[in-house]
Amino acid sequence: MDNGAAKTKEDLIASYQLAEAKRQKNGVVYWAHSEKGMHCKELSIRTISQNDMKEQQVHMIAKQIYGGDENWTRNELKYRCGIPILCRDDADFLAFCEVALKHLTHEQRIQAMEYVPVTSQLGVKQMSEYIEKVFMMYAERVDFGELEAA
Repeated sequence: MDNGAAKTKEDLIASYQLAEAKRQKNGVVYWAHSEKGMHCKELSIRTISQNDMKEQQVHMIAKQIYGGDENWTRNELKYRCGIPILCRDDADFLAFCEVALKHLTHEQRIQAMEYVPVTSQLGVKQMSEYIEKVFMMYAERVDFGELEAA
């Protein structure tokens, strides 16, 4: 990425999507909990660039909005961007959220994300959607110009 040129959120997303399109996708299996017990789910392995991009977003948002608190930022992003994706795609996860989070205040929900695996359950496509949601949600308040393409 050219550090001298200002990038729009669309440029950043397009650059990220292009880099991701070039990566080889592999399968992985993980165990998930549900009221029906343990079950096996197949996901695509997220790429290193996705994980790096997610962490760069956390760092920049924390630095520019939340006084450097990366833990709070990570939990906020999990709640605002990751939970909706998982709830849409996984009925068991939706049922869990309806029971576990419904009675909590917004701040308590953010704090609860410390104990709820969210981004670790996202596959390649879901993580791409998550990263794009973060860009779109914070583009007007955060200067993402320093992001490094992986």
